[in-house]
Amino acid sequence: MSKFFQYGWRCTTNENSYSHSTLIGNWNQERYDLKNIVKPKPLPSQFGHYFESTYDTSYNSKKPQSAHRFKRDAHWFPGHQPELDPPHYKCTEKSTYMSSYSKPQPSHYSWCLYDPNVEQALDPEV
Repeated sequence: MSKFFQYGWRCTTNENSYSHSTLIGNWNQERYDLKNIVKPKPLPSQFGHYFESTYDTSYNSKKPQSAHRFKRDAHWFPGHQPELDPPHYKCTEKSTYMSSYSKPQPSHYSWCLYDPNVEQALDPEV
């Protein structure tokens, strides 16, 4: 019997592969990837109310969020997820490559400064 058929010698099989729910390597990036965030939550079970705690019903009264809340924006590099960037980083959507190899722009960028009052004026629900 060849040693390559024994456990531990094979390198092309999934004999020890971990799922993404196992916290190894880039688990934080994989856990908070848009593919996982946009996944819809499972429907509530008819027996789910038996497992709700008093704390959960009192303090975790979050409304279910829609699965279509992320519209794919332009990204700077393959792993970039601009949908998850805070609003004060949204105005800087210009990479070093884009600024180096594009037509020179005027140096006055007053519209790009983050002002929380402007955001509150646009969003009256807050």
